[in-house]
Amino acid sequence: MLFCLLYSKSTAQKDSLPQQWLKPLIYIGLEKGHLQSDESLFMVDIKQKEILRLQPRTTADLLNKNGNVFIQKSQFGGGSPILRGFEANRILLIVDGVRMNNLIYRGGHLQNIISCDVNQLEKMEVIFGPSSCLFGSDALGGVIEMETISPKYQSNKKWRTIIQNRYETVTNGWMQHFETHYGKRNFASLTSFTMQQNQRYLTGKRKNPFFKENFGTQTFHGVWNGTEDVMVVNNNEHEIKNTAYTQTDFLQKFKWRKGKQKNVEHNIQFQHSNTTNINRNDRLSEWNGEQLKFGEWYYGPQKRSLLSYHRIQQKPFQLFQRNDLIISLQQIEESRQNRKWNNPWLESRKENVGISSITQNFYSITEHHEWQMGWDYQYNQLISAGQAINKISQEQKQIGARYPTGKNNMQSFSVYSVHTYIPSPKWTFHDGLRGGYSSLFSAFDDRYTWLSSTNDIQQNMPYYSGSIGAQYHLSHKQSLTAQLSSGYRVPNIDDLSRIFETTQGNVIVPNANLKPEQSMNIDFGYKWIGDNFQWHLMYYQAWIDDIIALAPFSINGSSTLIWDGVSSNILANQNFESAIIKGLQGQCSGIIGNTTRWQLQGQWTDGVIDNDKNQPLDHIPPGMLGGSIHQEWKEIQFMVQCQYYGWKKIADYRLNAEDNENYAPALGTPAYFLVDTRVEYTLSSTLTMFTGIDNLLDTQYRPFASGINGPGRNFYLSIRWNP
Repeated sequence: MLFCLLYSKSTAQKDSLPQQWLKPLIYIGLEKGHLQSDESLFMVDIKQKEILRLQPRTTADLLNKNGNVFIQKSQFGGGSPILRGFEANRILLIVDGVRMNNLIYRGGHLQNIISCDVNQLEKMEVIFGPSSCLFGSDALGGVIEMETISPKYQSNKKWRTIIQNRYETVTNGWMQHFETHYGKRNFASLTSFTMQQNQRYLTGKRKNPFFKENFGTQTFHGVWNGTEDVMVVNNNEHEIKNTAYTQTDFLQKFKWRKGKQKNVEHNIQFQHSNTTNINRNDRLSEWNGEQLKFGEWYYGPQKRSLLSYHRIQQKPFQLFQRNDLIISLQQIEESRQNRKWNNPWLESRKENVGISSITQNFYSITEHHEWQMGWDYQYNQLISAGQAINKISQEQKQIGARYPTGKNNMQSFSVYSVHTYIPSPKWTFHDGLRGGYSSLFSAFDDRYTWLSSTNDIQQNMPYYSGSIGAQYHLSHKQSLTAQLSSGYRVPNIDDLSRIFETTQGNVIVPNANLKPEQSMNIDFGYKWIGDNFQWHLMYYQAWIDDIIALAPFSINGSSTLIWDGVSSNILANQNFESAIIKGLQGQCSGIIGNTTRWQLQGQWTDGVIDNDKNQPLDHIPPGMLGGSIHQEWKEIQFMVQCQYYGWKKIADYRLNAEDNENYAPALGTPAYFLVDTRVEYTLSSTLTMFTGIDNLLDTQYRPFASGINGPGRNFYLSIRWNP
């Protein structure tokens, strides 16, 4: 998507390259020989100063507190962003220029974003809308780019240490963050470590004024006594049991520059994130008659490691001002453990994913043209296993894995070019193209010979996307934007090769005939920027073809099979629907005097199945409206935030899909209104205190499609020492 084109600093000389040109963003116009950047498409830029002020628990909570991204939660330790009605594997996550999406990212709800420590972020950018030209597969709804803290070169002071501690009441939890910087003129290092301990989870106590009935409370929870599960009455129905978990994050970076002009910089980094077990609270709340359905259901430790090398060369060739090369290795471990009520067999399914990638980008700026071009190669491999253990006898047995237990890999190669032409101060034109090739291989073990005569799945397919757009400046304060772009998502192992029992009597089987999901999109925007006031309004519409979704399937003419001795219906992912998504996004902000800032933002999205306008599309959140007022008094900064989320009536749900109507009241998800207060107090030049109250009214609420209520009134206090 070419309207996300170059870089985000305020001004760039036409004959020099910006020093911090680390990632592509947006360009608009030419005035007096200077290229000026602007958010011509709807984009949210969250800098470290705002991250510190908001004091979020996780990266998902940061997006939620910012107020521009809807977050779904199936459990306390999670968070799944939704951009323009797209979620999970239909939005792209990037950290420090490296794709996080991998071959097992599913279409439901994902919590992988929390594996990037929010305390180690220097910046986060959310680009709304399809971005496949620039970023490749999966960027149908948008892109979330995370940039971790960078070490700084120093000419005098070599060492600097930052320590931060935070306590909050709703989780009775502590966060300890430590980072140390070492810098010389041509060498810099950063070491960072964070530990976060969450010991409980309290939800809101006051009835929602839009609903006025208790919902989402927990009156009973299950306990395994060594031989059986027993029901235990909760002393406090607003405290959700089995929510405690700990997360640790480590980051190490080195960078150095060489060359006569110091025009070559080398960056090496290592990231590691690890959690303890995280209970799936939505599944643990399900009932089977008069008893709970599951005795245990949790995600095992989620581990993510990243090793990357980033080479930046200024003026590598006469035609280009910059060349970026990123080589990375990632290792990811995930697992699921579940046990039905009073069944001693604990089933465990584990996935290990390895990812290798190499990306190279070239940048060029002339007086009227800007180019970004490059190539990208990704290789993913998967090892999947399943095992069960009897909690009483300790007997072990092998069970079906979530994915095939043979060789599983996926690779892709693509090239792209995006271009901006600025013929005059009035007009800016964009165009872009990406093309590539993807291959997938998945082999089954001998137990699944009935699936296919070849006992494996192979898929090879080309893909492409393109875009074109223009921006017209009505005046130096006003501009109009129009964009036409396409996006795509290539099927992965999770789409093609899953073999498991989703619920008793329903088994998912592979389907080798899936095609990529594709979208065609239009965006129209208007932006007005004044001295003390600005606003931005965007209308968007997307036509999505070949949507991948579960549906009844047959093998050798039969729609059922015997699975674990039970006759079960056969389901498989299939391309069988098209859909339309449309919506509005708006934002306005201003300054009153010299010390007061205010901001309002809102969005509304609607989605329907194209061949049945009365059939809603899933993943469509309710309307959102929010605002904040920020006041400064010398050492004190005070902010009040308000967020309103509309009703999601049950008639607007896509039933039996990803909207999780079984976790909502009978009428749907009630509207709710939240108020937060925040205070930043500069105690000294090296010491800052952050405090505030989340959910000041202690409102009882549950975000759409979530399986757990939102947190109740939360007091927090954070002290940051930054010499």
